[in-house]
Amino acid sequence: MKPFTLTLLAGLTISTFAHGQVIQIPTSAQMALGYPERAYRMGIEGTATVRCTVKSNGSLYDCAITNEAPEQQGFGVAATKVAQRFVRAKPPLSGGEPSVDVTLAWKAH
Repeated sequence: MKPFTLTLLAGLTISTFAHGQVIQIPTSAQMALGYPERAYRMGIEGTATVRCTVKSNGSLYDCAITNEAPEQQGFGVAATKVAQRFVRAKPPLSGGEPSVDVTLAWKAH
């Protein structure tokens, strides 16, 4: 199946693969909790994309960082934690284990 991309809120893009469908995204407050502390203190903005597997209850697990910019600022790890804690997806009705790509962006304030 060809992926499709939804842009939701400023800085949040979710691409869904297989048959999974995103049904819950993080709030601004939840995103703020995930901002890497050192990057926040230094005013560094960043993005990261993680590819996660969707459990039957809609939670995400087994997330792998597929992109992070700038590197080594903690945005990949932060995206993994935020996705696994706050993003939910609707699993497929039949067969296969769906995965979702979640791209999160943090903007310095």
